[in-house]
Amino acid sequence: MRQILLTLLLVVGFPFSALAQQERDFASQYMHLYNNENGSLTCNTVSPLMMQRILQLDEVENDEEAHRLISQIKSIQILTAKDPTAYAQHFEQAKELADSNSKRYQPYRANNLSAIYFRQKKKVIVEIVFISQQRHTFSIISITGNMTQDFIKQLAHI
Repeated sequence: MRQILLTLLLVVGFPFSALAQQERDFASQYMHLYNNENGSLTCNTVSPLMMQRILQLDEVENDEEAHRLISQIKSIQILTAKDPTAYAQHFEQAKELADSNSKRYQPYRANNLSAIYFRQKKKVIVEIVFISQQRHTFSIISITGNMTQDFIKQLAHI
């Protein structure tokens, strides 16, 4: 089940268009603010239609827990940086953006290489943001949907 979720989060080869949203998710907002004219950032989306197709896979349909968790996801945006010299700068800018929007994004967990934030409406988590800087990559993964506290706990353990 964890392999299915991890694979789902790492699907970067499927550039699907996201449906128009009233509010920008974190990855879209970051892309809007910090993607300079040379296009140093790329963003790939797993659309709601793709999420429905994933739910129809035999591996997911036959795994009740995986189906329950994945059905809470509306879409996933995966933003990555091309320039390795800018990874640390992007990481700090992303954390600053989340922290400066503290009414919208609450921190869940953070360290020197990664941070997890979430956005909640009433008792439903509507977005989870993973910010990660490793030696060979910088990424933001923004998951939107109608998720429970159990969902974020499951993802944090992957």
